[in-house]
Amino acid sequence: MVNPLSKFVAKANPFGCEIDLNWLLPESLPENYKVYIFQRSKTDVDQEQDIERYFENIDNLTNYNYNGLYVIDWLEPAMTALGIYQVKNGLKYYYKAVIRDEDSGDYSESSNANATPDFAVLVNILDGKDMVAKISKKMLDTLSTKEGTKIQLSKEFEVEKTFPMGEIKGDRIIVERVNGSNNQRFWGDIYTKHSTGIVHGDYDVDVIRLTYLTIAGNERRDLLSNIVRSRKYFYRLGLKKLGAIDVNITIEGDYHRPDIHGENCVGFTAVFAVLLEVMNKIEQEKITEHIVNEMKVNTNE
Repeated sequence: MVNPLSKFVAKANPFGCEIDLNWLLPESLPENYKVYIFQRSKTDVDQEQDIERYFENIDNLTNYNYNGLYVIDWLEPAMTALGIYQVKNGLKYYYKAVIRDEDSGDYSESSNANATPDFAVLVNILDGKDMVAKISKKMLDTLSTKEGTKIQLSKEFEVEKTFPMGEIKGDRIIVERVNGSNNQRFWGDIYTKHSTGIVHGDYDVDVIRLTYLTIAGNERRDLLSNIVRSRKYFYRLGLKKLGAIDVNITIEGDYHRPDIHGENCVGFTAVFAVLLEVMNKIEQEKITEHIVNEMKVNTNE
């Protein structure tokens, strides 16, 4: 009999895109043991279909069909914590962990945990990258056929906010931050009219590069490029509704990197310079507290 883990806990990291796992090992352990952790998203790990089936095939996993199951089988025996970074915010992940006697093949009952990664850190600023990604999807649903029928193309495109490596399949929109630079100082420290406090801030130009990729050939690439050119007004209007002060859009040109995305992948890039207002309010009580503390320090000196 192999004793299970205790206090197996999955916790979302406050910075997002990470789940932290922690556990305790039992006092009595096999001489040659290993901890296995099984992960699935959206649905729970199945004891019979996932864990039992995996161990039945453990000696020959070369062509094994994991069917979406992720197995962590490389943990050092003394480890009692693990950070998992290949997770998406807003998606629920389920975990089951077992201790296996590597000599006999026996393993413990499973310990269960789950978590949903997300940002918990409060950041009071507009994100041009998120804004451009959202408007790009909406823009694809504003199109019509020659007969005037509305069509929704957003479901045909996968939107990514990181630069992908490897061969592209289908149509994809890549949204990247090229540069964020301070453009112009805010109009100074001012008192707000309707509450006590001081507002500090400036204007920030969030420079976002949008890349449309397709494997459907140059004609579709050119059509998509012309669609974006014709929808500049829609982009500006939509981004302003999301909070941008102003937007400048430049179509950079055609994109073709067969060494990265495959010979059949073509695309084009556009650059969005999104002017955003960055403000932080400091409450009057905090200002007073800071002044008092400074006086205390100076007095002690």
